[in-house]
Amino acid sequence: MNDSLDLLGDMTLKARMAQLRFTAHLYSPAELAGVHSDFAHLFYVVGKMTPDGNKNFNLFTTQRFFALHWFMATTNYTDVFHIENDNLVYMNLLRLVPHMHACGVGLTWPYVSATEAVPGFVYLRSAEDLLHLLQYITKIFSMRRKDAIQ
Repeated sequence: MNDSLDLLGDMTLKARMAQLRFTAHLYSPAELAGVHSDFAHLFYVVGKMTPDGNKNFNLFTTQRFFALHWFMATTNYTDVFHIENDNLVYMNLLRLVPHMHACGVGLTWPYVSATEAVPGFVYLRSAEDLLHLLQYITKIFSMRRKDAIQ
């Protein structure tokens, strides 16, 4: 009797990743140069991390969506799931895509309150859907802190 847990069945990891169109890519700073430069110079900290936390946490966690938009636009990928590395997935995400389309969902992530999103698990239908969010974010930050809060 084999007590090991086989999550992939008879498939190799490479075959399973290909079937799911799973892509893992570490981009160099040169590849992303200019992708989010307009936003980076507008950014200001809205909330602070713990005193010894990463001072750039808020900036980096927002900039990742600019990099993700660049990736989707340059590869023409659609129906993308962005999942932070501390999440576990227990189902085939491809089963969610038809439901997202049927409901007209272009972008979604969980909320912990009416005003606070936690984008650790994100669905993006297209680069265009994400672009609308990025334009909104850039517009809000370009208003500067005083006007943006109002």
